[in-house]
Formats: sequence, C-alpha cells, structure tokens
Amino acid sequence: MTDGLVNTACVCAVLAGGFAFAVFEQTHGLENWTFETQRRQLAGDGRLWAPPIALGEKPDVGWVPWSTDADSGRVYIVDFIYTRCPGLCEGLGAQFRLMQRELQHQHEAVPVSLLSISFDLAGDTPEQLAAYSQRHGADASVWRVIRPADQKEADRLLRALGIVAIADGTGGFVHNSALHVLNQYGQVRGIYDYGNWQAALDGAERLAGEPKSEGARE
Repeated sequence: MTDGLVNTACVCAVLAGGFAFAVFEQTHGLENWTFETQRRQLAGDGRLWAPPIALGEKPDVGWVPWSTDADSGRVYIVDFIYTRCPGLCEGLGAQFRLMQRELQHQHEAVPVSLLSISFDLAGDTPEQLAAYSQRHGADASVWRVIRPADQKEADRLLRALGIVAIADGTGGFVHNSALHVLNQYGQVRGIYDYGNWQAALDGAERLAGEPKSEGARE
C-alpha cells in the first residue's frame, strides 16, 4: 500500500511538473496569464498584425488603410466600437475627440490617422455611423468612423488582433476597449489602456517619425 501511494505521488508530481513547465513555456515565464496580456506580448514582440481590410461604406468603399506593401508612412490609432454602446464607446469617442483636437492644432502635420471600427455590422448602419461621427465631432480628414465591407472581413480582422466582442444578452456587447497603434503595414506597435489616450498619441507620433521601411513584414 505504501509503495502504491509513493508511486501515485511520484506520477502526480511528474504530471504537475509537466503542467507547470507547459504553463511556463506558453505564458512566457508565467507573465501571460490573461489573453489580453498575451496580445500585448505579441505586440511588444512585433508579432501582432492586422490583415489588409476592405471598408464598405461610401466614401471608403475599397479603401484599405494599411497593407504589407504600403509606402505612406501613415500611422493609425484604432479602437473597436458599436454605436449603440452607452458607456465605453462614448468614452472612447470623447478620447478620440481629444486626440483629434491635438492633431489639428499641431504646427506641423504628422501622418497619424484615427480609426473607429465598428464590429457590429448588423446593427451599425451608415446612418448610425454618421450619427456617431457627428455626435463626437469627427473630422473625416483626421478621424473616420468606419466598418469593414462584410462580416467575413470583420471576423478576419477581429480574429487576427484578438479582439473580443461577446453578446451580453441585452442587445449589447462586452468588448475590448484598448487603443491600438498600427503602422502603415498593419503591424501593431502598441496597445494602450482605455483612458490612456495621451500615451497612445505620443506613441503614434514617435512611430510616425521612424523610417518608412521599419517594421515591414517579410
């Protein structure tokens, strides 16, 4: 009986050790316990990329904001919204308005654009997107409120960036509220917490000053 208990204990210890090692490996040394932390680790390693997406509403039909062969040097600050959202999305709109104001008042123009991308294609009509833009004073030359051309494009983008949007059972969604800074190629170069818009803007402006070829996907 004693030998059996010892053997069982040894097996359990081996299994526990194997599990601990697997967790250690998969979480970068126990750093990535959450999915959001993993996203940020990937971004920090330069391994989080947004695929080129086609946008489906006028005047953006066929417009692809970033691509692997882009040569614009443009940087994008991106959030993900749905216009019926009464809390986070209104707060994000207020933060984007502050960033827009700073960009508009700079002495020298910098190639930084703001994009609010709706993931609710069924609910966000062109009229609702326009109303959200108007409500927050979006200037289309700086800040566009847009949606992908179709659900397939939307799903591809959300999946690539690890954006979570889960129906909450009341007609709304639980979703990411972070600000994403992307270069001209679609590489995510920074993820910033809700409310940390100044750091996101500062990061985007620094990135806009880097050589255009830096970060190109091979």
